[in-house]
Amino acid sequence: MKKKWVSLLIELSILSIAIVLNYGYIQKFLFPPPPQTPEPEPPLEELEGKIFFLSDREGSWAIYSMNPDGTNQTKFFDFSLASISDFDISPDSTQLIYPIHIDYIEYPTGVKGWKVTLYLVNISVTHMNVTGLPIKLIDEFDLRVPVFSPSGEKIFFIAGYWNGLYRVNKDGSDETLLLEGVLNPACSPDGTQIAFDSGSSKYVRGLHASVILLANFDGSNISNIVQLTDGMNDQNPSWRLDGLQLGFQSPVKYGGNSTVPFEGDYASEIFVVNTDGTGRRQITYEDPMNPYNFSYQGFRDGEFVYIGHRNPVWLPSGQFLCELHNNGNIQILVMNADGTNIKQLTSEGRNRYPVWVPTNP
Repeated sequence: MKKKWVSLLIELSILSIAIVLNYGYIQKFLFPPPPQTPEPEPPLEELEGKIFFLSDREGSWAIYSMNPDGTNQTKFFDFSLASISDFDISPDSTQLIYPIHIDYIEYPTGVKGWKVTLYLVNISVTHMNVTGLPIKLIDEFDLRVPVFSPSGEKIFFIAGYWNGLYRVNKDGSDETLLLEGVLNPACSPDGTQIAFDSGSSKYVRGLHASVILLANFDGSNISNIVQLTDGMNDQNPSWRLDGLQLGFQSPVKYGGNSTVPFEGDYASEIFVVNTDGTGRRQITYEDPMNPYNFSYQGFRDGEFVYIGHRNPVWLPSGQFLCELHNNGNIQILVMNADGTNIKQLTSEGRNRYPVWVPTNP
């Protein structure tokens, strides 16, 4: 009888220890917590800033601005810039850079292309005006996609048929070629890394389409280039403002029976990926109420007409801006980080290259 009591006490002791050790699990199993709902993004009208973008609504491309919710769309910068293709605004919202196509020339190598001049002009976002005359910084062969560094003291851009990534001081001095064979540079918010398209197979063995690459940058040199994505044609990286994720565009097949890459009905869609290469996911899709017109895709009037969502831009709230291309029409959308709650911000003319500009940087 005594042995039975001892045995029972031992078993109860073991059970008590097990309950104590697993109390948290048992509590969650018996009394599960209520489901967590994601914290909603703040209303767009509460964001302190402006969205600048290109529009041809008056016949030629000019820079316009609007409130984050799409209201108060106003022409900001014109100067008859029919050839302007992209631009950027400094992190402190006081300077604008833009390339102008000057002349179509033949270089000593026999290659033909545009001579492009990069200009800088001082601006006031508070008063919504230009505060000085444009300053010529540099001339370069096929210069494009200029972007400010996070400090605003340096400018990165792509130039040449070799797709060289260059860095130059904002006064036009110390122009330096950092590496070749890449496109669409994007600086991390802390300035220590640069993301870009591979642009070719130069940095990706055996691959003949673009992927997103990530490299360290110490202020002077590029190092430790790593492949971040492995999609079929990943392009246009954009940093989330906390530096934890990148948005980019990649083609998605919507129709056609061919198994050959890029043959069939493809549209660009927006994806996100963590900066360690994990968590790749698609966040935009075709709208059934506005289906893609793939027959319109291709070269028209000397330029390529795309289909789908392109050029993602993060807002401080975590929401996305992007372009929607369909039927030759280009409009700017805003949406939550998961692709929900889509709102079209523009409707008049074609509108592209949205840039977020804080009013109180």
